[in-house]
Amino acid sequence: MATREYTFTEFLRSPRAVAEAADRSPRLVIRRRNAPDLVLSRADRLRGEAVGAAGAAALLSRLLGHDSTQAGALVVEAMPWTRCLSEKGRCEFALELAETLAVSAELDSFAPLAQMLDEWKATAALQADPQLADELARPIPEPDGRPVPAP
Repeated sequence: MATREYTFTEFLRSPRAVAEAADRSPRLVIRRRNAPDLVLSRADRLRGEAVGAAGAAALLSRLLGHDSTQAGALVVEAMPWTRCLSEKGRCEFALELAETLAVSAELDSFAPLAQMLDEWKATAALQADPQLADELARPIPEPDGRPVPAP
């Protein structure tokens, strides 16, 4: 079923109709003009998703944590961008992925996982483009010979 969308104004004008739509849809997006959108979902559905994600994360973290070489090969199959990492980097990524999955499941928050994946993807992108890596490794020249002020 597709995600339904409502404006914030529609939500405020007809909260009962929006709530009834939430009963029929896994989640609703409430669009706001000058702020991030909101997601409305029934608590029992959200809890089911969290329990399922935590269980999958716990299982995956244990599978990946046993043999880093094997885990590196499995990770490449699941996340092709990891091919841009060195073999050692893939093994380190797999171990960090296992640890971060376990932490995320314990915290009931996958924000640490999202951050870790973003950081490793940036590393892979740099390793895939040696010119970019060289450019970013150069020292930043000071303008007019003066130190750059702190932000």
